[in-house]
Amino acid sequence: MNNLVLPLIHSNGTSPDELYRDYRAAMEACLAAAKALEAVEFNARDYYVIGPNAFASARNDRAFIFEGLSSAADYCLAHAMQAQKSMKSGGDL
Repeated sequence: MNNLVLPLIHSNGTSPDELYRDYRAAMEACLAAAKALEAVEFNARDYYVIGPNAFASARNDRAFIFEGLSSAADYCLAHAMQAQKSMKSGGDL
């Protein structure tokens, strides 16, 4: 992800420990959602009766959703890493 605005972690804001924990949990939820969706049966036989391009469209829709989940996980990871840097430095970031 490019040009994310990451939080400036300081003594008057949310603790880096809390941010790290919560963003890691959110990232893991995104990854778990992608894994769960991957496990769903996805087969052309469920689309062919709609029309000749239905499965290709459904496949594109599915790819879009997977990309969104991946982007959300990347977003959470970047925020967790920012919090982790502050935790390691013991100060404001």
